[in-house]
Amino acid sequence: MGSRGDYLPWRVQGGALLVMARFYQSRFGAAKSAQRAQICAPQGHALGGRSPTCTASHEATLRRVLAHSCHHPSLFMNMLLHLDNIHWQGRDELSPLFHALQWSMREGERWAIMGKEGSGKSTLLRIMAGLLQPQRGTVRYRGTSLAHDTILPGLGVLFADAAQRFLTATVWEEVALTPAHQGVTGNALHDRVQHALQRAGLPESVLHWELSHLSSAQAYRVALAAVLVTQPVLLLLDEPGAPLDEAGEKALAQQLQGCSSVTFTSRLERAHRFANHLAWLEGGQLRVDALPAVDAL
Repeated sequence: MGSRGDYLPWRVQGGALLVMARFYQSRFGAAKSAQRAQICAPQGHALGGRSPTCTASHEATLRRVLAHSCHHPSLFMNMLLHLDNIHWQGRDELSPLFHALQWSMREGERWAIMGKEGSGKSTLLRIMAGLLQPQRGTVRYRGTSLAHDTILPGLGVLFADAAQRFLTATVWEEVALTPAHQGVTGNALHDRVQHALQRAGLPESVLHWELSHLSSAQAYRVALAAVLVTQPVLLLLDEPGAPLDEAGEKALAQQLQGCSSVTFTSRLERAHRFANHLAWLEGGQLRVDALPAVDAL
């Protein structure tokens, strides 16, 4: 578990209150650096295989665009998130974890990225969020190159252990933290917080509860509300709903259906709940596959 300050730069998006993640990396180590950002909502096709909804002509077009991407990055302005030629090799790795990895998604799409333990899911999530700089290659969010330590509005990240990283003492303080620092006050702030709690499946009555008195499921929902209150465009989700029971996880998946998202998971049934596109992370590449039918799970 990281420091309570690990994800502060990704919760507070404005003005002098921003503290760069690099400071936390130097103090706590890269593995414990900024752990929560703000994001929610895209649509796209992976460029390394065929999506079940992608026609042959569409795929051919995407591949032609990809061939010119290094010289014409503006061609990806219509992509919500694009990974271009990503390379990453850990210190102790004999072979690259990612090698010339290519992938992209459009706004409105919901992707699941699956892979075996050690395949690099957590590393890839951090690269997508801008928490880790690839050794080569470029991450583009809405056409803008995502440099390390860059904080972009509309990008939200929810880690599986986010509830262990609260910064405040009460539900109200935690969920209101980011919009309050962005200058939202009064009724507008109360409405934003109330709406976020509702989307996260929590009643308004919990507003002044102490975080230390919450169950693990309640704490997870508060952490989710603290991301949703930022009104994200894209969500990066690490094993979403893991602290919830099955009914709670299904309800959460239903609630987030309208949000562009990338779900990182090792469970196929979770991928099916939270996504309508699937990519397998293996051999340093993302391989697009069809999601199984419900009755096949």
